[in-house]
Amino acid sequence: MTTFTLLIDSSPERYNAHFNAISFCRSALEQGHQIQQIFFFQDAVRIADSRLDLPADEWDPQVHWQQLATSHNLNLEICSAASQRRGLGGAESLEEAEEAEQAQLAEGFKIGGLGVLVKASISSDRVIQF
Repeated sequence: MTTFTLLIDSSPERYNAHFNAISFCRSALEQGHQIQQIFFFQDAVRIADSRLDLPADEWDPQVHWQQLATSHNLNLEICSAASQRRGLGGAESLEEAEEAEQAQLAEGFKIGGLGVLVKASISSDRVIQF
């Protein structure tokens, strides 16, 4: 069994990257592998915005990430610094950001620092970027 950490840096509008990442997760889990962490960085943090407005007739990666996380008990963490720069966290500290901006986060997502990614990367066999 292999343990994976996923680093997602593609914006929500890049459906193919999110589709490929979600497909990879499903396939890995079906084969008995473990997903240690899913960490959203750079423009990918926008996937956690509860106000995200994608066309109704297109595939919605936010919904698919939420379903995957719920069905497999996975962590969906967004980078605190990247989220602050994109309007999802306007506080000085991570704790303040979590309290003040929780209402803006879509269900299943939470704010975390780069330390979350580093810790998961150390304890994973592989880190894969989408």
